[in-house]
Amino acid sequence: MNFKRKIRKTFDISNVKMKRMDSKEIPDDKEEVRLFVVGIDSDYLIPHFLKHYFDIGVDRIFYIDNDSSDNSLEMLEQYDRVHVWLQKEKFGVSNKQGITWRSYLLDRYGCGNWCLLVDADELFIYPNYENKTIQEFIKDQEDNGCDRVKARLIEMYSNKKVKNTTLKDSLIETCPYFDKSLYGCRDRLFGLKPFFSKMPLLRYHKDILVIAGAHRAKGYNKLSNINCGLLHFKFISNFLLWDSKHSNKLIRKIREKEKVYDGLGDINFYNEEVSMEYVGSKVLDVFKN
Repeated sequence: MNFKRKIRKTFDISNVKMKRMDSKEIPDDKEEVRLFVVGIDSDYLIPHFLKHYFDIGVDRIFYIDNDSSDNSLEMLEQYDRVHVWLQKEKFGVSNKQGITWRSYLLDRYGCGNWCLLVDADELFIYPNYENKTIQEFIKDQEDNGCDRVKARLIEMYSNKKVKNTTLKDSLIETCPYFDKSLYGCRDRLFGLKPFFSKMPLLRYHKDILVIAGAHRAKGYNKLSNINCGLLHFKFISNFLLWDSKHSNKLIRKIREKEKVYDGLGDINFYNEEVSMEYVGSKVLDVFKN
């Protein structure tokens, strides 16, 4: 079986059904940088998420809303370059944790484009992102023959207990600290060693297989050697409410395997001896080999 047929057998998207919630024009423009994301009850993240990605130069965002009960849809419809699909199917094994939904949209709107594949609580950063657009960054990768960029996950936290970490004007202002170690604060406090890298930025085509929540990808030509990051914002009080509502049996089973703790709200990840403060894209130098 050739590679393309193997992909289609493993990730069958022929039966994916979603309702599009907007009628905004989607141009056939291969120069656009496009972002694809799945979210559920993420209205507390959406303004910060969209601001970051539009600020760095992302052209268009494709948002799959997994039947939210908050104000997500009302928020998203206000943005001209955000297109929204409603998916009522439960997030789980049958859709490979939402990967088949995203693949469905990638095949239709991402082929030939550089695409970002991120979660709603992740902000992608690259060297000098404060002054260089993502298009300029991508041009540098293309000049070096690269068609994929990796990033390490950087767990962000505050200097307070999670239950007292209230969302401020920005996610970074709310959680400005991180651990330099390979597996971050979850390893330090709980001995967990989660995936610490992803492949969030690539030039997409139908022979690419993105698996395990963008932690791995197959079918690309050359991987960039530039250090990039995904700032991950899980440890805020809003997440405690989200988690209590959405921790289904599948997620709990996964957590039991990972020996995940109880009582997250009472945990303070900050430790003055090991915690480092975020200083913009210069933080990426900390993780250079």
